[in-house]
Amino acid sequence: MPKPRRDYIFLTAMIRAMEVRLLSRETLSQMISCENIRAFTALLAQTVYREYIEDSGTRINIHELILSRKQEVTDFLKKYGRDEDLLVFICPESDYHNLKVLLKEKLLGGYGSAKTLDSGLIDADEMKEIFQTEQFSMLPGHMQQPLHDAVEAYFTHKQSILIDLIIDRAMYAYFLNEAESRGYTFIEGYFRLKIDTANITVFMRAGKLRDNDLIRSYLFIPGGNIPLEDFITGDSDFFSTVLRLSGKYSLTPLQSVSRDEELFPYTVERGCENIMTDFLRMARYMINGPEPAFSYYHAVDSELKIISLIYYYIRGNREMKYFRERIPEIL
Repeated sequence: MPKPRRDYIFLTAMIRAMEVRLLSRETLSQMISCENIRAFTALLAQTVYREYIEDSGTRINIHELILSRKQEVTDFLKKYGRDEDLLVFICPESDYHNLKVLLKEKLLGGYGSAKTLDSGLIDADEMKEIFQTEQFSMLPGHMQQPLHDAVEAYFTHKQSILIDLIIDRAMYAYFLNEAESRGYTFIEGYFRLKIDTANITVFMRAGKLRDNDLIRSYLFIPGGNIPLEDFITGDSDFFSTVLRLSGKYSLTPLQSVSRDEELFPYTVERGCENIMTDFLRMARYMINGPEPAFSYYHAVDSELKIISLIYYYIRGNREMKYFRERIPEIL
C-alpha cells in the first residue's frame, strides 16, 4: 500500500467542494417529471450544466453536453491532479477508445469517420497520425500487443466485433496492472468489480453470441472476482444464474432483480450500476490519495448517463418502457 500523500489533501478538499454540485435525488426526480424537453432544459439550466445550454436555456445538444462535461472534469484533474497515480486510471479509457475507432476506420474503411476523444494521455491528433503513417511502434507498449492481436483476429475470422472485445480486455488488464503495481487496492477493487458487472451484463444481453465458440472465447473479460467459467458454463436460466452469483459473491443490489422476463434486463443493469456506486462511496473516507478524485470522476460519468436516459425518455414522449426501473442510484 502506498504511503499517504499530503499533496493530495488540497485536491481532495476541492473534490469535496465539487461533490455538492452533483445533482441531488430531488433534482433528478423533478427532471423525470418534466413534461417536455423545454421544461427539462430549463431545470438543467439551474444546475452546474447551465453553461452547456444553448439559446438562453431553451436548447440542448445532449451529446455535446456529455462530451463537454466529461472534458471539463478531465481537464480539471489534469490541472490539479498532475500526479500520474491519478491520471493513469482515468485518461487511458479515452486512449483505448481512440485505438478502437481508428483501427476500425483503418480496417473497415470510412476515412475521417472515427470519432476520437481528446481526454486521453495521448493527443488524439498524434494517434491519428500514427495510424495514417502506420508508425505503430510509437504507441505505448501496453497498446501495441492488443493492436496486433486485434488485427490478426480480424483478418483471420473477419469478425469486426473481435476488435472491440480484444481491446476492451487489454484496457482492463492495463488498469489492473497499474493499480496492483502502484498498491492502490481500492482502485484495483473497483476495476475487478467493474469487470464482474460488465460480464454479468454481457452474459444477460449476449443472446446468440454466446453460442458462437469463437466470440464466446473473447466475450467475457478476465480479471474480475467471478471466474469466467461461471459465465461460460452458465445455463439459459439467466435469473437463477444472476441470483446465484449475487449470493455467492455478495452482490447485494442484484438480489432484488425482477423475474419478469421483460423487466429483468433493466433491473440487472440498474443493479450492476448500483454495485459500482456503493463501492465508490467508500472513497468518502479517504483523503491522502487519488481515490476521492477517481470516485468523483466516475460519479460524474454516472450522472451523465442518468441525464441522457431522462432526456431520451422525455423526448420519446415518456413512452420508454420500464424507464423508472432502469434509473440507478447516485453517489
